[in-house]
Amino acid sequence: MQTLRSLLLCAALFASVGCATTRQPPLAPPGISVEQKITLGGWEQTIFIRGRNRANPVLLFLHGGPGLPEMPFSHVNAELERDFTVVHWDQRGAGKSYRADIAPETMNVEQFVRDTEELTRHLRRTFAQKKIYLAGFSWGSLVGALTVSRHPEYYRAYIGISQLVDISESELLLHRAGIAQATERGYPQVARKLHAIGEPPYKTRHDERLVNKITKDIQPHFPGEMTRARYLFLGLQSPYYSLADDWQVVRGITFSGRHLEDDIHSHNLMKEVPTIAVPVWFFVGRHDTVLSGPLAEHYFRALRAPRGKRLVWFEHSDHILHLEEDARFRAEFLRVKAEAPGD
Repeated sequence: MQTLRSLLLCAALFASVGCATTRQPPLAPPGISVEQKITLGGWEQTIFIRGRNRANPVLLFLHGGPGLPEMPFSHVNAELERDFTVVHWDQRGAGKSYRADIAPETMNVEQFVRDTEELTRHLRRTFAQKKIYLAGFSWGSLVGALTVSRHPEYYRAYIGISQLVDISESELLLHRAGIAQATERGYPQVARKLHAIGEPPYKTRHDERLVNKITKDIQPHFPGEMTRARYLFLGLQSPYYSLADDWQVVRGITFSGRHLEDDIHSHNLMKEVPTIAVPVWFFVGRHDTVLSGPLAEHYFRALRAPRGKRLVWFEHSDHILHLEEDARFRAEFLRVKAEAPGD
């Protein structure tokens, strides 16, 4: 996940020259559009709630990273707000919830799960809904799967987007797949570079970033692929984030990665979450170079889901599929709502 962190580090360069932002119109009743502070686990954090009708089912989106908020990109999938009351949350240490004095000992997976549980209870009370939808992207899918496995009574369905299963195994599979793809596609120099770096765990962060870059370079290219320039452009066009907020993202990514990386590597959902007792969807990019798609598929097939499960491949996506194939993403969410309306 280092590439996701490094992408936002470039935001400071763009901030120095400024950017033009668009503004979303306010929503009249029965709609809702509000940013607010909420205390979770003893730490004040920022949530943003927006939807055309507050009576619609609530969808809580857990962002990736760690430390990389989804709020700056929420305008890309604003059409979801027609059918859901969408809640974006800058998690502790991320974006608008970052402060330099946050206690490092609170930066652990278990605390993020407890924060998610607490926020869920708050949303259920606020909107008088017995159950809500929970979606987790990348790092957020680790937190999401752990949370929903403990409290299925809180959720209508779980949607794992670029599902994280076991980061150590994922890195190994991606390295081996990169060598195989380079050999098959006639890039012997790439295969030699990967062999020279060696299999993970990598000796340096540079090696990790280099493996991600060279494996991405040999992937097929699609019109909607997420280049670094497009990613930064989308984030900096946010109606909800200022340039000062962008700088908070940069600081939060560095802080969160430093304090959470070892803990993330200690988790394996194959062992920790063998069963999820709500309807489950996995959305997986066919060409994901950050987390292994085949490993997510393996976990999906092994996962016991008595309420049903569905695996959806996004054929023209790498890792950030909800921005790369945004129209398909929204269509699949409508399918989730139709097939798992809740009790």
